[in-house]
Amino acid sequence: MRPRRNAAIRTSPLCVAAVAAACGVAPRELGARSRGRAPVADARHLALYLDHVAFGASLSACGRALSRDRASVRHACARIEDRRDDANFDRAVVALEQALGAQKRLLEALAFSFISHPTGEES
Repeated sequence: MRPRRNAAIRTSPLCVAAVAAACGVAPRELGARSRGRAPVADARHLALYLDHVAFGASLSACGRALSRDRASVRHACARIEDRRDDANFDRAVVALEQALGAQKRLLEALAFSFISHPTGEES
């Protein structure tokens, strides 16, 4: 099956993987229905924040990706915004935003090359 020409890169999995690695929690814990321990909830808040603010995903899309509702995503974003007053935390968030942006651009370039030059199809 040929990919759609304008298929967007889903950013939620990128955010989950990056935040899980940075915070030392398992990616599956971020999508668990239960709140989990405080470090897991904090990491989930950060993943939701990055997906919504850095990548512009809608509150609903962010919530669906991590089994939360829109109000929970709004709460997570507010919590992270409050924590960004701490210079060290803010630097870490900026570094994650930059790394995720670079990763997304790389994936978009790869996706474009596959769309432009599909493999395994006969002409």
